[in-house]
Amino acid sequence: MKTMIDFSTLNLNKLSNFLSTLSGNTDSTEYFELGKVIEYAYQEYSYGQLKRVNLIGKDLIDTYGKTYESKKISFKNKSGRAVRGVIVMNARSAPDLSRFTSADYYIFTDPDKLKACCVPGSMLYNVKISGTTITASCDPEPEHFFLDGGPSLSENFFNKKVDFYLDYIRSIPE
Repeated sequence: MKTMIDFSTLNLNKLSNFLSTLSGNTDSTEYFELGKVIEYAYQEYSYGQLKRVNLIGKDLIDTYGKTYESKKISFKNKSGRAVRGVIVMNARSAPDLSRFTSADYYIFTDPDKLKACCVPGSMLYNVKISGTTITASCDPEPEHFFLDGGPSLSENFFNKKVDFYLDYIRSIPE
């Protein structure tokens, strides 16, 4: 797979360690915040190659102007590589496939399996309206993966986040 950036140049040890602190979350209210923090991790660990822009359907941009949509997913099937029914566009109104334009690339990240890959937007298939969203599927090949396991920490992002919130709340003067 040819992308403008080489994902193997990311700080993959730090990325793996960070992702390992995100596993085990079952709070559905954390879903969007979790995706956002993963986007910031890609920005931070890419050594300036990626910048978080948070545009509609495009979360990151590289130094060449190519766009990336980052998705926190769970890889499915025996091979542990299949992406099924991932939301590629949230509808602000009635979903319309004619308004959907894919990002140049999609970064699929599974914190529980410490796996991540980057695929061209042209690899999406079965793009369809599903309720109020547009979903798609993808079958990344082994060469698309830049993280396939790695080091992990015993820390928990969510516990530390609650501690941070409480520390901040308590620091407010009377």
